[in-house]
Amino acid sequence: MITIKVEKKRADRKVASREKQRAKKEQELIAFENRKANDIERRKQQLEQFRRMLGGDITYEHVLNFWLPTNIKHLLQSEHSDFYRNKLVGYGDPPKTWIQKEKILYIPEQFSLIDHAPVGYSFIQTSINELLFGNSNVSFSYKHCKHLDIGAQLVLDIIIRDVIRFLNKCVNSQLLEERWKFLRKRIGLIDANETIEDIRKILFSVGSLALHARKTIYYKDIIPYPLCSHSRENDFDPIKAIEQKELDLTQLVDYVINSLARVNRRLTDEKLDDLCKIIGEVLINAEEHSTTKNRFSIGYFQERNENGKHSGLFRLVILNFGKTIYEKFADPNCPNRIVTDKMKQLSEKYTKSGFFYKSQFEEESLWTLYALQEGVTFIPDKKRGNGSIQFIESFFSLKGDDETEEKKSRMTILSGNTKIIFDGTYRIFKKTSGVDTFQYMTFNKTNNIEDKPDDKYVQFVEHYFPGTVISARIYFDEEDLLNDAN
Repeated sequence: MITIKVEKKRADRKVASREKQRAKKEQELIAFENRKANDIERRKQQLEQFRRMLGGDITYEHVLNFWLPTNIKHLLQSEHSDFYRNKLVGYGDPPKTWIQKEKILYIPEQFSLIDHAPVGYSFIQTSINELLFGNSNVSFSYKHCKHLDIGAQLVLDIIIRDVIRFLNKCVNSQLLEERWKFLRKRIGLIDANETIEDIRKILFSVGSLALHARKTIYYKDIIPYPLCSHSRENDFDPIKAIEQKELDLTQLVDYVINSLARVNRRLTDEKLDDLCKIIGEVLINAEEHSTTKNRFSIGYFQERNENGKHSGLFRLVILNFGKTIYEKFADPNCPNRIVTDKMKQLSEKYTKSGFFYKSQFEEESLWTLYALQEGVTFIPDKKRGNGSIQFIESFFSLKGDDETEEKKSRMTILSGNTKIIFDGTYRIFKKTSGVDTFQYMTFNKTNNIEDKPDDKYVQFVEHYFPGTVISARIYFDEEDLLNDAN
């Protein structure tokens, strides 16, 4: 009897346990179905939220339009440039497959938008294609590069920075990351040890490795001027903007002073004060005239001892994206109608004289040149000019006198389809208008803006830059005595 009772209890416990397990599984199944239903509902809400946010269906093109940072978005929307979205291979059509491999992009042997424009623009176009529409990770290699212009490098680094920000936003959204797995891509740099020393120094001091990987190396012969950027996009505060401009100005002036000190040169207090005002003016213009409301500047100084001679190479680039100099003045809403009327009158004289030639010298180049003259400004304020002429004159007064063709100092302004080169061949001259004296540069022997400029120095170029770049390459010779940069 006792045995039967024990067995019955055991059987009852098994039945109860099975019933309990069955009930638990049913509860787990119900919970799973509820979670599944909640996930579906949440996903529907997310989809609807994204649709409202994007203003339409959830397409990659809509995501690009909504989340791409301002600068690269401007490049894609600039119809005249090589980076215009309709000129890109995969715009609006994301990769159908994700191949987790490495796509290597080799920086050209001569990477410049000024001296080797076709190759430079083509490479940046390819880079945008691979970064935004490629189906694999992207690595850049400089192993074949022999000449690296920091202006081209700055454009590439701004693009890389903007793409990284865009991809991070997308990956942080599980919905997008699941839909387009190529958004997980990694961007890197390889072959650093196989890159020539001078270019490696740029990359580790002010270039990609210093900017994106935080791998900065300090070299004895290099004074870096790291990327300085300022934006007026979000919550613009004019007081803070002035404070930031002063900080940026101090940083840039210190860079100039330290660079000169390496070759035993220094400025008098008067010249230093003038230089501060001029640099400040150029920084303000780069910011105010940028339709993307961003400005960038970067540079480096490299000390050299060659054949018993102590010298140095000074590099500086100031850049903004947006409307070109010509487009700002040609805009019907340009606030300075007095200047634009004078430009139109000048165009009429050039047309009558037969100076304009399609794709060689057009109105754009003339207006860009005119806009550089002292006292000519987009903003109708007679108390200030654009500072460009003074900027060129001040920096070129610092250059060394003993120059070979290979080491010739040069400053270039690139805006839209116009390239203006200053190497000292044509000098700035002064002209009095009423009680005021202005500085001019006409790039011709007559010093008359109504006469055609030398097409070697004022050029209409094939490739369009969607903004404005001021690029300086100046060689400093050692000077033992105090000099006033005359």
